[in-house]
Amino acid sequence: MLKIDSVSTFYGKIEALKGIDIYIKENETVAIIGNNGAGKTTLINTITGMVKPKAGSIFFQDFDITGKSPEFIVKKGIIQVPEGREIFNDLTVRENLELGAYTRFKAEDKDIIEKDMEDIFTLFPFLKKRQNQIAGTLSGGEQQMLAIGRGLMSKPQLMLLDEPSLGLAPLIVKEVFSVVKELKKQGTTFLIVEQNAVSALQNSDRAYILELGKIAMEGDSNSLLNNEKVQECFLGKSVKKGANNV
Repeated sequence: MLKIDSVSTFYGKIEALKGIDIYIKENETVAIIGNNGAGKTTLINTITGMVKPKAGSIFFQDFDITGKSPEFIVKKGIIQVPEGREIFNDLTVRENLELGAYTRFKAEDKDIIEKDMEDIFTLFPFLKKRQNQIAGTLSGGEQQMLAIGRGLMSKPQLMLLDEPSLGLAPLIVKEVFSVVKELKKQGTTFLIVEQNAVSALQNSDRAYILELGKIAMEGDSNSLLNNEKVQECFLGKSVKKGANNV
């Protein structure tokens, strides 16, 4: 579905991504994990056209989207749920959801869009109850669900989640990933960027580890979860002989 081939992205003279190669198959959940400054958000912003790569290519459904505009990429079927949610705080829940369908209004009947909104309300019943509430008054977890719902209103084939667990309590993080699993069953493909390596690996099929703009390791998520180097560097577990793992 998505193929990233030797992509390098710069901020001025600083090379943030260094020849990245990644692929995502349809109906997969793929995780990108790494520390701050590894290049995770830059990768997502490069895919969605927010940042233009200096080298390499990005193909989505065999179509070259390298350097295309964010609006074009959304219309092609890729949506980004940004770090920190970035909902429109002063608008209502319903207005936020309607803006998620912005690129569809000219091409589709409003009744179809309204039906899709009802589907979002089925997935997130609390949003229906609070559809006229100002979005900025929602809790952090509720705002994250709204951000996902807003993204779904564009009818994406591939959803990019940037740090979906950021600032959320463990029980809410579990709920967020439960929603991801349900949406995957319905046919949505996910690329998830996370510092929370445990949650990312436990809720994905495959994963890539980014270090200083390069792919340091990749593989199926279960294998990486049990990899000694990954445990020591990202999961807070000591793997030295005689040490007690935590």
